[in-house]
Amino acid sequence: MKVFVFFVLFFVSGTTFSRPLKSTSNIDRILEIDTTASEKFLKKGIEKRALNDYEGAKLDFTNAIKKNPKNVKAYLNRAYLNEILGVPFEAIEDYSKVLELNPKDVDTYISRAFVKWGLNELQSAIHDLDLAIGLDKKNGEAHFYRGLLMLLIDKREEGCEDLYKAKELQHDITDEELLKYCK
Repeated sequence: MKVFVFFVLFFVSGTTFSRPLKSTSNIDRILEIDTTASEKFLKKGIEKRALNDYEGAKLDFTNAIKKNPKNVKAYLNRAYLNEILGVPFEAIEDYSKVLELNPKDVDTYISRAFVKWGLNELQSAIHDLDLAIGLDKKNGEAHFYRGLLMLLIDKREEGCEDLYKAKELQHDITDEELLKYCK
């Protein structure tokens, strides 16, 4: 019926209709298709990772990102795989992109700090943990790892404060460990 009305209006009235330069509905439809494709690649990547096909999974996560550059889950999964595959700088890049898209993601700050710690970028790792704690002062894990890093850079007092805080926040640290480092 709509087509018929359009046909009548177009040909009978002699009016010409120009195609709009930007059709919001078309753009939304295209983005929806890309989002759907991105989610499909993400799902395939997760399945491949479970089968230990890390290279295949990484390719799927990369394709998910190409289809939807704001797919945080794809960046997180690829970052994790980059850690497994021994490419820490790529992992840091992906974690950084996640934080660009979601700057309040405490767990990602902690994950990026771990990668930096592995590269012996201790001050930078501490900075990430500072940011995590700034967002969630009750995050025992962030206090625990920042405490260990502080001990590594010979800041015993700050390190022990964090370890005691982690213990207070129910993080998995024993009294024996505390006594070992913080007499």
